[in-house]
Amino acid sequence: TISKMRISYSNMRLKDKISIVMISILILLCTLLCLAELILFARLYRKEAIQSSKEWIEVAAEAFNQEWDRIYGNILSTVTSRPFTARIAEMESDDMQYIPLLIDMQPYLAAAKKSASTIDDVYMLMGNGYVIRSYDSIPSDSGTKLLDASFLKDTKGITFLPETASPFKHGGMVIPLLIPLERLGSQGYLSIKGTGDPDIIIVYLLDSAKLKDIINNTRSAFFQSSNGLAFRETGLFQEDPIDRAICSRTSTAIPGLSVTMAMSIPSFMPQMLPIIAISLTCLI
Repeated sequence: TISKMRISYSNMRLKDKISIVMISILILLCTLLCLAELILFARLYRKEAIQSSKEWIEVAAEAFNQEWDRIYGNILSTVTSRPFTARIAEMESDDMQYIPLLIDMQPYLAAAKKSASTIDDVYMLMGNGYVIRSYDSIPSDSGTKLLDASFLKDTKGITFLPETASPFKHGGMVIPLLIPLERLGSQGYLSIKGTGDPDIIIVYLLDSAKLKDIINNTRSAFFQSSNGLAFRETGLFQEDPIDRAICSRTSTAIPGLSVTMAMSIPSFMPQMLPIIAISLTCLI
């Protein structure tokens, strides 16, 4: 076949040979030009998408910070309550009994659960081993280390744990938020402890699905993305980021916690075939 093409080409007139060569060169130049346009457009699109992602991730972080403000407001109102601190001051007393303490803590647990929409449940781990929970929060049959005060004794400062099943029967997947507190003086004044071995830990179980909704509530229409949370460089949600993704992050109001955004690389490459076809048609 190639030999026949060579014979046919050799039998052509010089004018026809020149026309074929010129057309071939023109097609090659058009192809190279379209590829260069595609590469340039993809790079510009990628740059603009990354810049846009920084703006969108800031919006997600601000949405989370608003939710955190509600939770932190509840923490402050709880640890500064005189009846609450008075009961905590009795922890060293041999007369402290579990049932009266459980009853007295119910109003604080109920108020904490209502303080923010993402809170699935709240309970307290006392330094003496007591687990203070709501009446309707029944521990799951499988058990969990989250209800073991000794497991959490090394908690230093405000801490987020990775997504896990709720320790209670009625709960789903949650992100545990640990607030370790220490008593200051004999009056039971409380402060967040950052050195481990706290006197009491308030555990907020944050609903994973609601957290995802909050940080993914607003997205750009120009690229595919998925937002997540990372605490001290550890992702809090179980699912893996988008395949072949570029990640960016921004800090939140909580030290060590950041909102992450995974952007899919294939989405940076628009469908360019129509543009290439039009370019070829115009040039030819």
